[in-house]
Amino acid sequence: MKHVELAFALLVVVLPAPGRAQQAPDTAPAPVRIQFQKKSPVVAALLEAALPTAGYQYAGEGRRGTAPAVMTGVGAGLVVFGAVFTMTQIMSFDVSESEFNLASAAVSVGMGLYIVGRIWGVAGVYAAVSETNRLLDQRGAQNGGSGVGRSAARVQLGISLPVE
Repeated sequence: MKHVELAFALLVVVLPAPGRAQQAPDTAPAPVRIQFQKKSPVVAALLEAALPTAGYQYAGEGRRGTAPAVMTGVGAGLVVFGAVFTMTQIMSFDVSESEFNLASAAVSVGMGLYIVGRIWGVAGVYAAVSETNRLLDQRGAQNGGSGVGRSAARVQLGISLPVE
């Protein structure tokens, strides 16, 4: 019984009175200025070249890098498949011409897909970051030209959000 009384006493003390539970603020919430930071296209391209999708993650557009990364992965998988298949056939001294041609085709197609995927990823992230920076420059110029040059590190867009 003591536990019930103690829990009830805590509820009475912790819970606010009904008249004061949800009081509206006397003033409107202050607007918040969001600052979007410009990104370096070169850094994004280098990250993308080092690790597929890393440049897109840096740019804040991770989903956009999925297709080039999948193409790169499929290409790498075909290259590995063709190489392993050829090596196992050579090691067993049982190489038929048709099997060798299949493995050779897998390596060739895989290399093509890998190279195209890598170029697509690096060029795509460079273009995406450059376009985003250009849009930030335009948007900043429309909002009163608040110091938005090519060398500006941050751009103020003037988006207001209520803060509670």
